[in-house]
Amino acid sequence: MKMVDSELSNSHFTWNNKRGGAAQVASKLDTFMISEELMLIDKEISARVLPFGGSDHSPIQLEMKGMVSPRNRPFRFENIWLSHPDFTSNIEKWRSEDLQFQG
Repeated sequence: MKMVDSELSNSHFTWNNKRGGAAQVASKLDTFMISEELMLIDKEISARVLPFGGSDHSPIQLEMKGMVSPRNRPFRFENIWLSHPDFTSNIEKWRSEDLQFQG
């Protein structure tokens, strides 16, 4: 199963340098990776940028209509994952290869 980057429905950017005019810089630094198979099933999937609360990053939200969260708990990224020696190579691999999940 191939992983694809989600498109944001209401913005192109999740970060900005909080400057105006020609000095403003904005970028899409945050994303959701979604399996290509999940994108093809008949579920409404949307990713959107939420209003920021003073930070230079805006939070993003993924909503999948018709899907129920098993524990009704939001996903939380753990910074410790970044310290794993294979983290970057795994992300690159997951974005480009078919994955076989074990259930």
